[in-house]
Amino acid sequence: MDVNRIYNMLDDKSIENRMKGIEEGKKLKDLSVFFQPLGKKEIWDDCARIIASHTDEELRPYLPLALEWFEDANWPGYIIIRDRLRKMNADCIYEEYSKAIRYTYQIQDWLWMYWLSELLTIPGLREKLNAEESRMLDEGIRKSEMED
Repeated sequence: MDVNRIYNMLDDKSIENRMKGIEEGKKLKDLSVFFQPLGKKEIWDDCARIIASHTDEELRPYLPLALEWFEDANWPGYIIIRDRLRKMNADCIYEEYSKAIRYTYQIQDWLWMYWLSELLTIPGLREKLNAEESRMLDEGIRKSEMED
């Protein structure tokens, strides 16, 4: 099915059509089209539901996109993505999480760093961080709290 048709279904006022759109979306192999589609913020919650329905291995290639969702916890779908990633194994998410920590530190986006810290509830993730990553994360969290 054409992704634009799925977008239209997700944007429909009818819950029935939205549910059909979610089911059709789950069938697509390329999940990248559901990560915060431009100009379609009103469907991000349902896009997040489609993404969250997939296995860890299916989501692994899309982790950089999923972690971008943590830039702003007010974005539709954030809680759905956060809760789904919290169910992942620390070994599965660590590499991309580490890259996200380093990147947000480099660009000094302390709020993004703060929201990324919400994934530290994943058992073993904090322990996988090396000393430098832990320092960057802790510093970023402190700085985000000072900005509030």
